[in-house]
Amino acid sequence: MSTHVGPKLSDRLKVSDTKAPTESDERWLPRRCTLDGFRQEADESDGMDLSQLEPLTRLKVQTCNTLYRLTILSPWEAKVIVQGGQFFAEPAEANLCGSSYGGCMLKTRWIGLGMRMEIYGKQGPIVTSPVRSVQTEDDSSLPGPF
Repeated sequence: MSTHVGPKLSDRLKVSDTKAPTESDERWLPRRCTLDGFRQEADESDGMDLSQLEPLTRLKVQTCNTLYRLTILSPWEAKVIVQGGQFFAEPAEANLCGSSYGGCMLKTRWIGLGMRMEIYGKQGPIVTSPVRSVQTEDDSSLPGPF
């Protein structure tokens, strides 16, 4: 004999075909939480595509909490040297997996404004606070050429 507490599963998952979900509907999700919505928002967001950058390009990424400095080692493999925040107090090699809105969907090799960078270093995966700005650093002040 089974005991059931609360509404039946079929009642909780029932969605009317005749009306669109509203904000008051407990099953309502922000559009960016759906695959199509995430793809559309990520594609329309401002940001920087690592695969379009040259090796040794230096980036300055300001999140809500931290300033990160990145040097791109391999754009297609998303290998970087990163410094900033409590997890990267010293420069360290890592993979910049991409950016997300904090969920499980990720736009790979992308640093998007308003999105969170996902960086995989020695200590495992790190998810930053939302990105406020990203810009390339001018190399004219560096010594060289080498």
